[in-house]
Amino acid sequence: MSRGIHIIADMKGLDFWNFLMNIEIMEELLLTLAEKHNLSVIWKMFHSFGKVNEFSCVLMLAESHISMHTWPEKDLITVDVFVCGVLHDNRWKAKNFYEDLKSYLSPKSVEEQFLDRI
Repeated sequence: MSRGIHIIADMKGLDFWNFLMNIEIMEELLLTLAEKHNLSVIWKMFHSFGKVNEFSCVLMLAESHISMHTWPEKDLITVDVFVCGVLHDNRWKAKNFYEDLKSYLSPKSVEEQFLDRI
């Protein structure tokens, strides 16, 4: 039985000029969602590339990781959510985190994959 899931998504059709997309707000959102879904953040990195809303971020979790990269010039955000657990099935945590993030970002289109892991 799998106890982990890896969600990979490309989200397009986002409003990159919306103030809700800036790096500070996204950091607060990701950390809030991680706490809401009982994911244990043990390290974080948010890096701006100097242009408006162009950034990459990683949350290292006790359960694995979450990363997000923005590509404003391509109208694209890539999202990677990998959550596993040896003693507990944490797939629902990853799915709920991802669905809340997707709802917040409201992309016009999404290409997503849900892969069972371990």
